[in-house]
Amino acid sequence: MGQISIEEQTFSTTVKIVTTQENGVFEQGTGIYYAFFIDGLEFHAVITNRHVVEGTHKCSFVIRAADSLGNPNYKSNYLFNFDSAKWIYHDSEDLAMIVLNPNINGDFKKITNRIPYMNFFNASMIPDTMMERTALPIMDVFMIGYPMGITDGVNNIPILRRGVTATPFFLNFENSHRFLVDIPIFPGSSGSPVIARSSNGYTLLGIATSSINTNNGMPLNLASVIKSYEILNLIDKFKKLSFSK
Repeated sequence: MGQISIEEQTFSTTVKIVTTQENGVFEQGTGIYYAFFIDGLEFHAVITNRHVVEGTHKCSFVIRAADSLGNPNYKSNYLFNFDSAKWIYHDSEDLAMIVLNPNINGDFKKITNRIPYMNFFNASMIPDTMMERTALPIMDVFMIGYPMGITDGVNNIPILRRGVTATPFFLNFENSHRFLVDIPIFPGSSGSPVIARSSNGYTLLGIATSSINTNNGMPLNLASVIKSYEILNLIDKFKKLSFSK
């Protein structure tokens, strides 16, 4: 693999999700690539909001191919269909995960004669308790996704937006496992990762889920973000479902 910057890599941490309802209506959202281990076995998954995929008839991802050096080939993107019945849902948070076929590289290459380019988040990028407690009350943050389905359609590039934490990350907003960021969120942004710079790259703070509005529905340009450690609870559920005797 050639050397590309961490900043450029962030543009390949997300995937555009296209869903089809039973009535044929198309909707769009954002997912993140996430890698994890169970008993020494590596799994690759896509994680998004539950409300993006629950009850859908069909689910598709727009996946980028790698070039001959293993770097992203921005002009080479393919639409792949996935079984909507295989989503695993968090018991209490607006999160869902689908585990990718272990042979997805082979399946992708069989169809495209290329291998996919996916840049995965992992548990090392999730703040632990100490990191959360010592986080600054105001932090610069970035949200990556597809607001209103907008993307660079030629290069399959998501939209990166910048803002600040609107409530301290180390506090649970309204006694929930969430915090707020001062970034507008729109349909299509659901499932977007919210990240912050760290000493070794970026930290995954959470997954954007909804907009904060006034009582009469006026948007306040604030997004509610589920803290990323809830991803670990989702993986625990997958482990129980898949490996329990």
